[in-house]
Amino acid sequence: MQIYLDKQKITLVIQGHSFVLTKSQAQTLSQGLYVASQDLQDEAEQKQNVWGSFRQEIAQCKRRWQKSGKAEDLKQGLHLLSYGKLSQASDLLFNKYDSGQVFDAICTSFDLDDEGWVIPEPNISEWHYPGICYFASLAEAPHPLSDLWNKGCFDAWLLRAGRLLAPDQVPTNIQPRMYALLAQEIYIPPGEFDMGSSSDAAWPFEKPVHKIVISKPFYLTRFPVTQFFYWMVTEKNPSVYVGATKPVENVSWYDCLHFCNLLSVLQGLTPVYTLQDDKVICDNEADGYRLPTEAEWECAGKAWQQNEYAGSDEIDKVAWYSENSQGKTKVVGQKQSNAAGLYDMTGNVWEWCWDIYDEFFYQDSPSQDPRGAVQGGERVCRGGAFTCHHDSAYLTMRGRFAPEIQWEALGFRLARNYVER
Repeated sequence: MQIYLDKQKITLVIQGHSFVLTKSQAQTLSQGLYVASQDLQDEAEQKQNVWGSFRQEIAQCKRRWQKSGKAEDLKQGLHLLSYGKLSQASDLLFNKYDSGQVFDAICTSFDLDDEGWVIPEPNISEWHYPGICYFASLAEAPHPLSDLWNKGCFDAWLLRAGRLLAPDQVPTNIQPRMYALLAQEIYIPPGEFDMGSSSDAAWPFEKPVHKIVISKPFYLTRFPVTQFFYWMVTEKNPSVYVGATKPVENVSWYDCLHFCNLLSVLQGLTPVYTLQDDKVICDNEADGYRLPTEAEWECAGKAWQQNEYAGSDEIDKVAWYSENSQGKTKVVGQKQSNAAGLYDMTGNVWEWCWDIYDEFFYQDSPSQDPRGAVQGGERVCRGGAFTCHHDSAYLTMRGRFAPEIQWEALGFRLARNYVER
């Protein structure tokens, strides 16, 4: 950010955009920022106090269990959990001890970091995560394990646990938390951004750079639609690389529209799409789920930053691509997010968009809320995938496929119009 001062005004230049403020406006802004910084500091101190209190409670749970002298039973229970034998581990522990003692035993498997996330003790591996999450979800107040589960402290483990489970293997008591986590939406405000690329290395279909206005706010899901999310709605999982918290793939553009409509109906929203054979009618004003437009996708992916990839100029920080994916999809949310809080916008799977593809569309694109070409045989997909080299997964790269195509590197993400209630 650059700041320019003169006698009458202050000019801020942020990411190439200029904002002119009078001295009065600048003073108001300064006061607001000071108050906000104090609020953030107070909030941080409160969180530290909360997590410090939880650490003390967890330490008490560990001491109670250690005094019981039943370490061998816990070792056997953890061994069963590591092999996915939840019912046997549950029988072993709950048949011998009351629920409070069982939850004390589970507390010996982790500690809390400064942000409130659970971190494993040395004897705990990722193979234990499904079972530990299972027991944590059973805990009831006033045991601290219940609070930690409900506050989302196990969410990172829950995502990792999904790698080891098919969607229909996720225990019933874990399902509500997993669904809420994977269905999170991010608010994307309206605004203006530069669409396309001016790089000498860019393809002609990425040019020219042109200003686009997104006139209305919208929501975009924090993660690509996962196999568990898809299965919860459709009771199907077409994916090649099975894992509850991996992206659903091998879905056609039409499959995505059907999913959007079905989810909208289940949530009491107005479906966006009317499908009549190969013809699709889109209600742009409906409040149901839909695919993002290509412009919405790029706007959200860039998040008003100038990174080459979604969240960084270093692809390894934000993406699963050909050089680090081992040739398969990965659990969502394991890389750094972009500035909007969206994960996996680069790599993992290509994401279907609404637009009809036209390689020359940018030359005559509307400047406000473009929705793609009027006719054509292919639909746009964006973001690259685990199959892509770094030079074909950058933010402005445009992919396209026939809408009936199903492929193991093709997934999607949900958008939804922002509607004031």
